[in-house]
Amino acid sequence: MLKKVQSQAGDIALNPIGMGTMGFGGYFSKDLKNNSDQIKLIETAYDLGVNVVDTAEVYGSGAAEETIGKTSASVRNNLFLMSKFSPENSNPRDIIKSLNNSLKRVQREYFDVYQPHWPQPGMLLDDTLGVLEDLKLAGKIRFSGLSNFPSNQVCSIKKSNAPSLRFFQCEYNPIEKNIAEGLLSVINEMDGVLIAYSPFREGQIFKSEKFSDFKVFCDTLGHMPSQVLLAWGTYNQKTVVIPKVSSLKHLKDNIDSIKVSLSASDVDYISDLFAPKVTTILPSDIIPYIPSKNDKRKIYKDIDEAKNNIFNLSPGPLEILKEIEENCGKLYKPVKVTEKNNQGQYVLIDGRLRFWAWVILYGWHKPIDAIIVDHVNS
Repeated sequence: MLKKVQSQAGDIALNPIGMGTMGFGGYFSKDLKNNSDQIKLIETAYDLGVNVVDTAEVYGSGAAEETIGKTSASVRNNLFLMSKFSPENSNPRDIIKSLNNSLKRVQREYFDVYQPHWPQPGMLLDDTLGVLEDLKLAGKIRFSGLSNFPSNQVCSIKKSNAPSLRFFQCEYNPIEKNIAEGLLSVINEMDGVLIAYSPFREGQIFKSEKFSDFKVFCDTLGHMPSQVLLAWGTYNQKTVVIPKVSSLKHLKDNIDSIKVSLSASDVDYISDLFAPKVTTILPSDIIPYIPSKNDKRKIYKDIDEAKNNIFNLSPGPLEILKEIEENCGKLYKPVKVTEKNNQGQYVLIDGRLRFWAWVILYGWHKPIDAIIVDHVNS
C-alpha cells in the first residue's frame, strides 16, 4: 500500500484499508462453520498489507477475538489490533476484566487500541478514560479510543487527563456522515485517527435508487463502486476504513481502492448524490416493527416491551431516555426510516432504541428527528 494515515507526532502510521471482524465466528452468538476460511482471510490480508483489524468482545460472543487468536503468531502479533468492551462492562472493574478476557482470546499481551463500544448513560466518560490511561501505563494498551461517541460528548472531556486518546470510531459513508464530520476537527486537534465502519452502509448504497447514476460515474473513473466509496472515505487522509470482508476477491478489490484518485469535486458529487433527507416525523406515522424471517435481531414490538427492556439490552431504552434528557431533550443521532407509501407512513430501519426512548419520554405526537433513506430496491 502506498499512502498512510499518519499522525503529526510520528507515532501512528497506518494503511488506510483495514478489516472489520463483525461476523467472524458468528454475529451475536458463536457460529464457526466458516471459521477456517475467516482465519485464512485475516492471514492473507496481512500478507497483502492490511494490518489494521477491528474487533469487539460482543462479536460472536467472543468468537471474533478467538478467530484472530487462531491466526499464526507472526500475523496476530504484528497486527494493529483494536477491540471494544460492551456498555454493560463500563465500570472500572469490568473494563479490566473484559480487557483481560479479550487479550486471552486474541492471544496477545496488549491491544493497540481499546475503547468503549457505545456510550453508557450514567457513566462519567472521564472516569472511563482514566481507567484506560491506567491500562496504558500497565502496558495492556497503546492507545485509547471512543466508539460511537458524538463530538459534543468528546469535547466535554478533560483532554489533558487522556493523553492516549487518539482514535475515534463511527459509521462513515455518503449516507451517514454527520457524526464523523463533527469529529474531524477534534481529531485534528488531538492528532488522532478516524476509524470508519459500514463504508457501504451495510450494502444499502448498492441497492439505492441513486446507484445507477453512481455506477455510471464510477465507470467514467474506471473503478468499481465499492472502490470509489472506500476512496471517498479515506480522502481526508485522517481515516482508516474497516469494511467487512467475506472473500479473497472482496479483499483484493478493497485493497485496490488505493489506486482510485478522486478530486474534491468528485468527493462533493458523491456526498451530494447520496445526501439523505433529514426531517422531523411524528412517531405515530412510523411503523417500528415489521416481522421478517431473516431478521434475527432483538427488536421490541411495542412500547411495553421497550419499557421493560425484555431483551436486557445495555444501554436500554430508559438509559437512552436519560441521555436525551441530558442532551437538552434532543437525539444525538436521528433515526432512519424509509417511505412505506405516499400517504405519509414510514418504516423504521435504524435507531430503534432511540425511537423507543423518544416515545417513552414524549409520547407518539412529538416529532422525532429522522433521516429518510431512499427506498431500497430488492
